[in-house]
Amino acid sequence: MTAVAHTCIATGKAHRYLAGLAHRWRDKVVVAFENDAARIDLPAGPCFVSAGPGSLAILVEAPDAARLADLQWTVTKRLERLGRAEQLQVIWAPG
Repeated sequence: MTAVAHTCIATGKAHRYLAGLAHRWRDKVVVAFENDAARIDLPAGPCFVSAGPGSLAILVEAPDAARLADLQWTVTKRLERLGRAEQLQVIWAPG
């Protein structure tokens, strides 16, 4: 069974955060990056990111709850660093 969580963050800098996430991990893991979306294959599981006008959507998948928590923590910390000036907050919802 796969554990899944998602978040949608209201921001005018969605494309900047998408690019920041993709570039952060591109030398360490497989990253498929386009203008409006990316798939980042992190060790705990895949992270799907899409940027739209005014929002950044993220979906993460992991094989179990413990790895999902690790994945959420990793993505949250990186986004909070990228969005420090905007005081970006990431709130996850299940499935």
